[in-house]
Amino acid sequence: MGTLHPLAWENVVFYAPLTLGVLLVAASATGLSPADVEGDVDGDLDGDIGGDGAWARLGVGAVPLTLLVTVASLLAGALGVVANAAQQALTGEVSLALSSALALAGSAVFTGRIARAIRRMLPSAETYTVRRSDLVGRAGSLVVATDEGYGVAQVTDPEGNVHTVECRASRGAMPAGEAVRVIDYDPASGRYTVVRGSDLAG
Repeated sequence: MGTLHPLAWENVVFYAPLTLGVLLVAASATGLSPADVEGDVDGDLDGDIGGDGAWARLGVGAVPLTLLVTVASLLAGALGVVANAAQQALTGEVSLALSSALALAGSAVFTGRIARAIRRMLPSAETYTVRRSDLVGRAGSLVVATDEGYGVAQVTDPEGNVHTVECRASRGAMPAGEAVRVIDYDPASGRYTVVRGSDLAG
């Protein structure tokens, strides 16, 4: 029945989300993710993502929204191309509507599962017993790329013990490994606010 050309328009449609996903991966690696928008969206959704709601099933609130968009874009693009190839091989014809439906459904299902898996792998509690306020003003480094919605950092307390904590950036986005300093703690969310260590230099 032949194969669908890689540059057939049915495939090109799915190259768009694939490209977006790749660009977001590159942006995250350099700390250039669009966190200004993300922070506002995360805040607006905080009241809707608890329990078994639709947002929670999609993984919103489990990991940074930029990461969700990245995973969803890569999955949607890849699944669409695979669906096109499968249809071409089985029937000799390609239905873009069917491929799009499969890509969107698959992306929604697997993005949520991947987000929850990533959240489970990320440490979310301090390694040693310490008052949370003791970490305010302390230096540390980011474990994962961090934005205004979510991140993870390792912070050293006054005794030299290292604590792994959930955090958020004061502004913008920062890559994993960035040296930071804790400037605030929010008891409601259980997250620390951090800034780049260089921002406080001098």
